[in-house]
Amino acid sequence: MPEADAAIVAWQVGMAAMVLIGVFKVIMSFFGEFVRRLIPEAGLLGAIGGVAIALLGALQLGEIYSEPVVGMIAVGIVIYALVAKLRLPFGMPAVLTSVLVGSVLYYGLGALGLSSHPIARPTVSFPTGLPLPTLGFMQGLPIVLRDYLPLALPFAILTVIGGITVTESARLAGDDYRTRDILLTEAIATLIAGLFGGVSQSTPYIGHPAYKAMGSRAAYTLATGIFFGLGGILGYIAFLADALPRPALAATLVFIAMDITQQADLSFANV
Repeated sequence: MPEADAAIVAWQVGMAAMVLIGVFKVIMSFFGEFVRRLIPEAGLLGAIGGVAIALLGALQLGEIYSEPVVGMIAVGIVIYALVAKLRLPFGMPAVLTSVLVGSVLYYGLGALGLSSHPIARPTVSFPTGLPLPTLGFMQGLPIVLRDYLPLALPFAILTVIGGITVTESARLAGDDYRTRDILLTEAIATLIAGLFGGVSQSTPYIGHPAYKAMGSRAAYTLATGIFFGLGGILGYIAFLADALPRPALAATLVFIAMDITQQADLSFANV
């Protein structure tokens, strides 16, 4: 099979997997509240506590120490403002400040030849495209049903469990959402993604208490959706992902990991 044709088939398989996962998650959303009530609080939060330690904590520390001056200063700003709860000059937001300061240091040290690794300049490119519905997933369905369903369904179950645990985390932070509504929103978003050419399923934010501690409310989620939606259409998300240094971004994820782990630890202490 020519390389171009193989890429199209892989895309169709990805879309088909998203559609099937979306349908599966719609069905599972009606059992989410039962599962949440069945599993003890410590069990639910322990699961995302493990994710926080492994993926948001330890993994991001590798990014921070790849450029330790940049990463540790960014972490210091986050801890100063969000952990110690001290006010930054001019009331600047902690996360934005840590990313901006980290980025300036990253490129500044690189220009002076003082960085730990060679600094590559970001490519200034803004590929644009409108999200258009497609039935391309139909060609991928037979392949997924024949070969990839055992691989796709565990990923669907993983995000369903993640949605349940995140909902429990939000409840302990004072926001008692209906588990079915959260999972159903996740499921429909995944289904729409598959119908519009997407190959990556949706899942609720992890770290709700951390975002709330930063002052985020419902408008934050709405603004995030608009920002990333327009970013995908106008192409600036690809540019930002290339331009913003990972050591500066990792600092925020480490804080979120700390907050999730603390909540999980408190739930175990109450057992």
